Amino acid sequence: MKQAEKIWKRRWRTVCGIILLQVFLCPLFATNLQLKDGGILIVNANSDLSPLCNHIISELIHSLPVEYKGMAISPENLNLAQVYDEMQMDTVRMNLFTKYENKIPALVIIMGGNTWMLIHEELERRWKDTPVILFTENNYVGPTSVYYQKMAIPRGEQIPLRSIINGHNVVLVYAPYYIKETIDLMYGQIPDMSELVFISDRRWFSAQCRQEVAEAVVKYFPDLRLRFFTEGQKSMEEIVSYLKRTDKNTGVLYAAWEVLDIPSSNTSLLSARTYKLLNQYGMQPVFTLGDMNGKTGLVGGYFSLSKDISKAIADVSIKILNGSKASEILTTKVNAGPVFNYEELLRTGLEPGLCPSNTYFYDKPANFIEQYKYILGAVLLCIVFGIILLLVRIHFLSNIRRIQAKQIYLMSNYNDLFNDMPLVYLRCRLIRGEDDKVNDYLIIDVNPSFEKHFGKKEEALGKRGSVLNSSEVFACLKKYMDVAGRERKTVSFPMHARNGHDYDVLVMNSDTPEVINVFCVDTTELIHTRQSLRTINHKLSMALGIANITPWRWNLVENCIWFDGNRELRSGATSEMKEDSFAMPVSEIVKGIHKDDLKRVKEAFRDLRDGKKQKVNEKLRALTVPYTDYDWLEVWAAVDETDDAGKPLTLIGSALIITDRKKMEEELIAAKEKAEEANRLKSAFIANMSHEIRTPLNAIVGFSSVLDSAKSEKERKEYLHIIEHNNQLLLQLINDIIDLSKIEAGTLEFVNSNVYLDDLMQELERMFRPKAEEKKLVLQFDDLHMECYVNADRNRLMQVMNNLLSNAIKFTSEGSIHFGFSRLNNGMLRFYVADTGCGVPEEYRQKIFGRFVKLNSFVQGIGLGLSICDTIVRYMNGEIGVESNKGKGSVFWFTIPYQEVKGI
Repeated sequence: MKQAEKIWKRRWRTVCGIILLQVFLCPLFATNLQLKDGGILIVNANSDLSPLCNHIISELIHSLPVEYKGMAISPENLNLAQVYDEMQMDTVRMNLFTKYENKIPALVIIMGGNTWMLIHEELERRWKDTPVILFTENNYVGPTSVYYQKMAIPRGEQIPLRSIINGHNVVLVYAPYYIKETIDLMYGQIPDMSELVFISDRRWFSAQCRQEVAEAVVKYFPDLRLRFFTEGQKSMEEIVSYLKRTDKNTGVLYAAWEVLDIPSSNTSLLSARTYKLLNQYGMQPVFTLGDMNGKTGLVGGYFSLSKDISKAIADVSIKILNGSKASEILTTKVNAGPVFNYEELLRTGLEPGLCPSNTYFYDKPANFIEQYKYILGAVLLCIVFGIILLLVRIHFLSNIRRIQAKQIYLMSNYNDLFNDMPLVYLRCRLIRGEDDKVNDYLIIDVNPSFEKHFGKKEEALGKRGSVLNSSEVFACLKKYMDVAGRERKTVSFPMHARNGHDYDVLVMNSDTPEVINVFCVDTTELIHTRQSLRTINHKLSMALGIANITPWRWNLVENCIWFDGNRELRSGATSEMKEDSFAMPVSEIVKGIHKDDLKRVKEAFRDLRDGKKQKVNEKLRALTVPYTDYDWLEVWAAVDETDDAGKPLTLIGSALIITDRKKMEEELIAAKEKAEEANRLKSAFIANMSHEIRTPLNAIVGFSSVLDSAKSEKERKEYLHIIEHNNQLLLQLINDIIDLSKIEAGTLEFVNSNVYLDDLMQELERMFRPKAEEKKLVLQFDDLHMECYVNADRNRLMQVMNNLLSNAIKFTSEGSIHFGFSRLNNGMLRFYVADTGCGVPEEYRQKIFGRFVKLNSFVQGIGLGLSICDTIVRYMNGEIGVESNKGKGSVFWFTIPYQEVKGI
């Protein structure tokens, strides 16, 4: 019974512990937030959107996933009502983007289509990849001039918003004004309404609302007289005075009222004053086009709730932050419906019963259940909790009864188990000294196994351990009994007894104070066997470790292979384990062998089983631990056992991983081939360079030596011309070698600047015209008058064009050479040099841009010019090529990206 009560208490403590963990640890985990950089920026057109902006911020803070909870959310008011021209707007844009220059937002929420039209170009330029959520009440926009002039957009100038945002990373959240529905709602409360007073200010969206209200009245309510009261034309006092004089059949519709002549920081106070004036002095109910969050003074209207708009924007924001692209998210249209302020309905004498069934009410009194829902919920929770506790108690009591019945059954068999168990058992009472340490112990009970190992029961009961046991055994038992009793834990240790046997002794506490249970297991045979196996395994491990070999045994009957010791050869397949061995099916091993080696290995082992071979030695590739790549193995195999007919039953062998050895062999072969190729290229390069350098040097030295002996000034000038020509050849050769060395070292420099291509081409024309005229060639720059500026490395462009023009003059004996550039539709610039020279044979067109390639071995040059051009163009992210027919001239061309800059 006591045991059952302990079990019940332990289970009850476990349940309480789980409840406490849920209560206290969940908040701790909830604070483990991962903050995100960048933040969310909300851009408002005017201050009257601030309440909606605050709704959006609250909804985002509430709805963002845990990993985004620390993300900064920043609202910005552009105060567009005070902006009247592009110069003022430039200042607004500069202030906005300068403020966030060093902390580009992860998401931008733009409130209003006018805001988008006035900042989207700068936003695209500065924050091109930033996703945008555009909230708007209209599905169209207009030219920027209407926003500056605070005018309505004429129907003919309205541009569909979808066509504007197409191609941008923008998603649209749309909550339109429901003017017709709102007027229908007013008729529902004022059936005899004959006049509609529309109150608005001078801002753009108010002008747009006036236009749409007028159109709706003309189209749907032609008998309704419409009167506009606009801020700047009328004061609020004049409006109140007029409303006092009107009858009850006059309906008042409010859009907005912001006094533009007063600083924007005071607009919220003025708006509150406007509501107060209308509420205090006006007798008519005031309806509205948008959600004023139940502000006093406004009855209601047909519109989207601020909380629904905030929820829609928050949902789209979460999709974008989770990786969705804004432009791929469908447009969200926020639901709308009739909304009324319940208290304002009663104050103005309107009937709440006349409101549509789907009306949303602000400030509606709660019914009994709504008023006391928390108290009722708490009571219900207590009742449920009490029922759960009662059910848990019933369950625990049932378990206790089952446990008690089970204990009775177990106790009936305890004596049989105690008497028949092969373990030696002693029950001892501790004897402590004055220092509270165990000085001795008294044997109070033993089992029959004790008599088989240590003597008769009568001779042991009531005897002290110091008398009955040897001094060594007594000291051990006393020591570990003291540890077990003091630390309340189970202690085990080995013991060698007087009878020559070895025992594993287990010392345990009992439920009775100062009483210890001692169990002894005879391990004499086990220890002898372990010692023998340890000796054998040690010898085998040493042999295998020195040879780095994994033995295996193939059971041909079961078709599985047993591996010993080294487990590096295991594959990912499930294997059967036996002590220090494991088995794998042959089918799984075959899957791990490389397909190029599989056929050869299968044939080798087939020959071994068929008796065609006495042994097998194969090198193969197979998957080994950790199964990411193939390793090279050297496998040996031979027949171990055969049946009576001589058919093999088992094969034995070994496997050695030789991957490192194979890699070394492959690296040595590759190194040898690389060294031989390097020597060949080096010899060819030195021979070619020696010849090309010697030719101009010989000319320079030779003609320099005869310069003084020139007989006439004409002959002297001719010698100087030859020397100058060879100087240029030698300088070009050295420059090519330097460029080649920079290319090999990866240090070729590129310095971009703004280049006016017409000037560059005209400079090339002036530079090469004398050389062309020497050969009686026509050299012409095809000027297309494109006025093209490009951001590129001028020197490298000049270098490529120099090479192409030099080659054109060199290989053209008569005719003309044209060169120039043009823009391509794919955003690239194409440069070309066209000549009427010898042309390029078809077999040379693919390799002409390689190193040391020459079309004519009798023409001076080492064949590096076009190779260097190819490298420069590729570094500039372009392409180079040639179009040619032999004997009909060539067109060498190259392209580079067109990075346009404004003319200087």
